[in-house]
Amino acid sequence: MSAPLSPSSSARDLGTSQQDSQARTLCVRFNQTGGCFACGTEAGIRVYNCDPFKETIRRNFGISRKSYGSQQRQGKAALCEYGGVGTVEMLFRSNLFAVVGGGEFPSFPVEKVLIWDDHQCKWIGELGFHSKVLGVRLRRDKIVVALKNKIFIYNFEDLKLLQQLESVDNPKGLLALSSNQDRSVLVCPGLQCGQIRIEHLDYRRSNFIKGAHTSALACLGLSLDGSMVASASEKGTLIRVWRTTPKQDGSGNFLEMELRRGSDRAEIYSIAFSPSNSWLAASFSKGTVHIWPLQSNEDPNAYIETSSPSRVIPGFVKKISTNFVPAYFHSKWSLAQYRLGDDTRSQVTFGTKENTLIVITCSGKFHKVQFDIQGGDCKKISFCKFAS
Repeated sequence: MSAPLSPSSSARDLGTSQQDSQARTLCVRFNQTGGCFACGTEAGIRVYNCDPFKETIRRNFGISRKSYGSQQRQGKAALCEYGGVGTVEMLFRSNLFAVVGGGEFPSFPVEKVLIWDDHQCKWIGELGFHSKVLGVRLRRDKIVVALKNKIFIYNFEDLKLLQQLESVDNPKGLLALSSNQDRSVLVCPGLQCGQIRIEHLDYRRSNFIKGAHTSALACLGLSLDGSMVASASEKGTLIRVWRTTPKQDGSGNFLEMELRRGSDRAEIYSIAFSPSNSWLAASFSKGTVHIWPLQSNEDPNAYIETSSPSRVIPGFVKKISTNFVPAYFHSKWSLAQYRLGDDTRSQVTFGTKENTLIVITCSGKFHKVQFDIQGGDCKKISFCKFAS
């Protein structure tokens, strides 16, 4: 849809590397329920079902471009088909997708969001902006778009602008939007570094969690029912779980618990709640996935967990003086872990059975694993490659 890009001195030999470049995955994203996922590639979009695993949709948004490099020097003028998609968002299992151009040769300007109807095989809507689109989220009645410092909320049926929000710098385009029909909740960065904004869209009511983190937000995850949100900062050592409405004990507090991955820095790629809100999983740049229980029958004063699961600090130490116990020891450590063997960007969700996980990576790998509710390493159930 955009005009062909002019070649640059650093352009690759498109004629000799066409197949590899078109296969390159730019983004992966589960739908709202985790039952399928979409990939944006240098050639278009791919959609896969998770259980059983299979490709269901393949659409190339190709643009003919002359090949430069060695073939040009040889006097040849090969034509290649490119149409990069940097962001793709599904609407459950429907035929509708929100698509943003991306990659080396975007299929259309990165300042636009286009709505693709796969039944009609045509574009049915378009939203244009003055700067790059960094994030898009869908629900049946709304579409939300993130720019660097602004959030736009539209009615999905007619693309009418409903609300516009300001935010602190948001280079990752962080957004989380509930899919529950009865609770329309949007979570995004607030107006200050480390602040979380919770927008109750049905009531035009905002809650701000000030000082949720001391550094900039790096990842957000929202439960399916919109009642809980998890956040992580650039440090990547902690995940904090919050209520989307204040506690009813009069404290006005939102914090539910604090989860710890480790003490060294890591980027958190994705966070997912289980459908029952009993478990939380997150994937990291260390090539690992961690799982935490969110509900426990244990006495919270019985012990304080430490970095070693076999070591505990008796609860009476906490009762004597919490001032002498570092915050490091008050966090809950993960119950189970899984190693991907791959540190590329990844997304995690829970499978149809609550003790199963599905993990997808931008290197084109699909992992289905099972975790023991008693803890330990996860067991791999199946593995597939969906892209080279």
